[in-house]
Amino acid sequence: LGHAKIVKISMRHLLVAAVVLLSAVSIWAIHRVGLTKHLSVSLHVSQTRQTQIVFGIVSIAGVLLMAFGLWGWMFPAYGVSMPTRWLFGLVLLGFTILAAFPYVLETWRAPVHNIAAWGMAALIPFAMLSTIGWTNVIAVKAIAGFLSAANVLLLGCTLSFATMKRHFLFLQSIFMVNFFILLVLLTYAG
Repeated sequence: LGHAKIVKISMRHLLVAAVVLLSAVSIWAIHRVGLTKHLSVSLHVSQTRQTQIVFGIVSIAGVLLMAFGLWGWMFPAYGVSMPTRWLFGLVLLGFTILAAFPYVLETWRAPVHNIAAWGMAALIPFAMLSTIGWTNVIAVKAIAGFLSAANVLLLGCTLSFATMKRHFLFLQSIFMVNFFILLVLLTYAG
């Protein structure tokens, strides 16, 4: 294999490495401070300086891996349009802001963090929907549509029903897992 081919193959796997890093650091932070089901991952992270620093560093590394995987392999491999690349770029910017500016109550970081978090939550279903046209594999299209619809439903439930807010961590986790599953699916099955 030539050097360029090896680099391209390696870049493909960066998405999975990013998903593992982002998932692992979230689980670590929640475990470190103790699980509270009505709190978001961010509110778990914000409870100690250690979780803020570790989460920030590992998450930014994960976002960089995801960016290299998307722009270095996935977007060229699927011939993704520039508007869709910008959409994913905004999602990654949201991840970066969340990592760099943890939610700290009664500071300027709290509203910045909230705008990025809810903005990213609003954009992710659109980014997911855009992937339906990337492949001709019917099963992948169907799964992309299902996961996108599930995330719209999860977002709507979170915003609409007070009783669902008591399970915010669970809903948020499923929302992110759906997004990550789709990225991994497109990496290996699309």
